[in-house]
Amino acid sequence: MLQWRSPVSNSFIPGRLDSVRQIVTYRIFRATFCQGGVQAEEGRGRAGLTWSVFFSTVYLSVVCSGILSFGRRLMVKCKRLKLLIISGSPRPGGNTEDCAEFLAGCLKGYEGVIAEHLRLRDRDIRPCTGCRKCMQLMRCAVAGDDMPALLEKIASCEGLVLAAPVYWDAPPGMMKDFIDRTHGLYARPQPYAGKKGWLVSVATESGFATHERVLSGWFSHYGAEILRKVRIFACEKGDAMASASARDTLQALAGEIALAS
Repeated sequence: MLQWRSPVSNSFIPGRLDSVRQIVTYRIFRATFCQGGVQAEEGRGRAGLTWSVFFSTVYLSVVCSGILSFGRRLMVKCKRLKLLIISGSPRPGGNTEDCAEFLAGCLKGYEGVIAEHLRLRDRDIRPCTGCRKCMQLMRCAVAGDDMPALLEKIASCEGLVLAAPVYWDAPPGMMKDFIDRTHGLYARPQPYAGKKGWLVSVATESGFATHERVLSGWFSHYGAEILRKVRIFACEKGDAMASASARDTLQALAGEIALAS
């Protein structure tokens, strides 16, 4: 049985500390009013209180740590980067497609990223006709293909990877058709502001600079932030995945994308 002095009557008030709440209340009361005036009838009482406070503190620390850990895991699940990887190569099973698929596979190991690989060769995207009607309609006037659905996917993602081979120092016609068809967004003030972008360029040995200038210009004009440009050296089918350097580069890129989520 423990006793403490009342700050009003200066008399002893008996009471049993049977719960963590009582212990905490008791210690606050003592520190605030009594200035160390706790009087224990026996030394055992004081020692018992000390051990009770110690174990209670440990218990509360463990509980709080568990709650914080659960909260962090919940935040990771709730805050996921929705990433769209667009590969713009017309060659099935080519190096660009392999790189995009490998990157998507690497990203599966990160909880903070949801990645989707989309191949332009699987989509019906007609070329721009240069009609200029998009400047009045605020959308592309070409109808009846997959471009509107693709634009919806881009609008709903937070991150975008453009992967394309170098054809004569520039992206191939398939990727250029896609870029041209976004001209309906041209009059809008940075519709992709806040989105994060990455470039993956594939070439035998040259043409990277002018190729990247086209893709970077598309990102920049629409307001997206380019975080990194990756260059993969490959020519024949399978060259990229046979290269340890290329695989390491893509794995490092996946890690950087995950950190940006």
